[in-house]
Amino acid sequence: MCVAVALCSGNGVLAAAWQEDLPAAMEQAQQEGRYVFLAFLGLDWSVASKQWWQEVGQSEVFQDFADERLVLVLAEGTAKKQPKEDEEAHHRLVQQFDIKSYPTFLILAPDGSIILTHGTTEAPADEYVAALRALLVPLPTAS
Repeated sequence: MCVAVALCSGNGVLAAAWQEDLPAAMEQAQQEGRYVFLAFLGLDWSVASKQWWQEVGQSEVFQDFADERLVLVLAEGTAKKQPKEDEEAHHRLVQQFDIKSYPTFLILAPDGSIILTHGTTEAPADEYVAALRALLVPLPTAS
């Protein structure tokens, strides 16, 4: 299933969209010369996930950075009942990346290699983005 979650920044301009289809996101990252930011969140049950989403994930500074260098993928571990195929797809991702807690964030290179994995952070959005900007140099786009 591919669902894009569009977010609006504070100025009303459409910001980066969150996808749920990792293979499509990887293909987009390769074509556009971007990294994949894969967020394992439990937005309906994890306090830390909700806090990150509200304070960083939806912030204008993070969205602007994502527009430059990231393809955003949301792997939500919801407590709500979902179609079996969605639950199975999420479980496969959890196993593939050995996710032990929520939230967990991965940054993947366009070739799928893991650059960074981390858990919750209390860093303000501007500090979080500054750290990502220092780590993630711009990539060439596919010709």
